Amino acid sequence: MSAAYPPPAPTRDYPLDRVVERQADALRVERLVACADPIFDEHFPERAVLPGSYVLGTAIAAAGALLDGAPHRAEVTRAVYLRPAAPGDILVVEVRRLAHAGDGPARRTFRFRAVQRHDPRPVAEGVLALTLTAPEAP
Repeated sequence: MSAAYPPPAPTRDYPLDRVVERQADALRVERLVACADPIFDEHFPERAVLPGSYVLGTAIAAAGALLDGAPHRAEVTRAVYLRPAAPGDILVVEVRRLAHAGDGPARRTFRFRAVQRHDPRPVAEGVLALTLTAPEAP
């Protein structure tokens, strides 16, 4: 019997707490960094820091919301983490569609930027692409 190595990571949901502004090709959302999130038990117990993958997951979820729930696959072209977010912060994440040469009917490219609501300095920023996929069969 063989086991997958490394074992597959659990799928995480990155909820968008509130849509602040929506345009045809842009979305601004807020997400509370919940103090009770179990990730802070391990990342890091002595000084809790929101993992960059959570910030990126929120940006991907926001870009996906512009696809109105269509199934998609995400590809991160560039991501820069500039400073930490901590429990109790409210992240404001903005995604904006870019005109990109590789885009077509099934692919869309977005620029994202995440800041803390009380501080306009960026927490993270980058570029990601979403490719529409066929819905999974039941």
